[in-house]
Amino acid sequence: MRNESGQAAITMTLSLVMLMGVLGFVTDLGWAYYKQQSAQAAAEAASLAGAAYAAANGATCGVSGVNCTTTPTNCSSVSGTSAFETACEYAAANGFTDGSGGAHVTLTAGGSGSPPGSNGITVNYWVSANVTQSLFQSFSAVFGNKSLGIGSAVTAASLAGPSSGTVYVLGSGPDTVTTNAGSGATVAAGSSIYVNSTSSSAVVLKGTDSVTCTGGGQLHVCGGCQKNGATVSPAPDTGCANHADPYSSMTPPSYNWWSCDYPSSISYSSGTHTLNPGHYCGNISVTGSAKVTFSAGVYEMDGTLTVNTTTGNVTGTGTTFYLTSDGYGGGGKCNMTAGTVNLTAPTSGTWQGIAIYQDRSNSNSCTMTCGSTQKISGVVYVPSANVTHCGGAAGSAPNQTVVCNKIQYTGTTNHNVGATTAYTCTPGVVVR
Repeated sequence: MRNESGQAAITMTLSLVMLMGVLGFVTDLGWAYYKQQSAQAAAEAASLAGAAYAAANGATCGVSGVNCTTTPTNCSSVSGTSAFETACEYAAANGFTDGSGGAHVTLTAGGSGSPPGSNGITVNYWVSANVTQSLFQSFSAVFGNKSLGIGSAVTAASLAGPSSGTVYVLGSGPDTVTTNAGSGATVAAGSSIYVNSTSSSAVVLKGTDSVTCTGGGQLHVCGGCQKNGATVSPAPDTGCANHADPYSSMTPPSYNWWSCDYPSSISYSSGTHTLNPGHYCGNISVTGSAKVTFSAGVYEMDGTLTVNTTTGNVTGTGTTFYLTSDGYGGGGKCNMTAGTVNLTAPTSGTWQGIAIYQDRSNSNSCTMTCGSTQKISGVVYVPSANVTHCGGAAGSAPNQTVVCNKIQYTGTTNHNVGATTAYTCTPGVVVR
């Protein structure tokens, strides 16, 4: 029995050593994965910040602090107000300071042309951030693994062409931009349409449809464009790099989600009515011959804004509709299917240029198919939503920017040039 007890103790001791070794290896591996993700975030932040600085300062090499060099420059040697200084500050804010704790942050940048590995995309300016760090292996060192290197390299750029886009489609997978079963849909944009999906069928058009970008714009697709006989003018730019959300810095309006200014749903089918800003916990429905004017201000909506009129209309000047993520239906929703809609975003103040802002966690679909009588002037920011669109008359289309997950055009649509907002917007920034 004593011999057996001794053997069990030896076995248990050896097993414990192996268990501790495995636990240590897993701990080191988990820490390395965390640091790798952190390095990726730091490289993205640094490159985006550098490209944004350049875009805001003319994007001309050697002018106004716009750095250009293909020789890697360490952040420790960067000083003064410049694109590189801004990039280094953002890397440091994300936990990576050059020369500290085994970390290295190097930058390269160039002017007009094609960034490294960009498949020939033409840009005004690009900057690459390379973030690396050597990690000490505390447990794995027992097995001879004393250090492990992690790192990430990201390039961001300011696109050549128009200063802003009219449509940004952020979703992935196939069919992120489609037309409705060969309905003869015509899409005219006053500048560029940016499509992030890398699918070979990111854009799918039908035989009688057309997409035309004016004002120096173009249809930019990270994946492929299946025209199926449709026309695209100018020719689409396919295989391009990913485009950043131009309003990612925009924070939602603050409001008391637990308090309702208007707790019940409101429905009008006739008559003339005026509504005021506030928190609407129910739906707003305008149908039939009803005429509704929205007073200037912010409307926080937990329910659905429905417009389906025959002889009625909806108007509002200086209005912003914030579609929340609260409410039983998963949050606010826009459902404009028929009638005259004339909504104009504020022209000054915090919400300058923002017509519709759907919470980023709200994926409710957004329908805007009122045809030529639909005029929503400003940004329609519904980044997680699928949009169905048909609206805006040629020659009188509003200045509008649409940011969405996917978009389907069901008829003639005219987007004028992008909306002007109070937010720092660097459209055309790409990341790889």
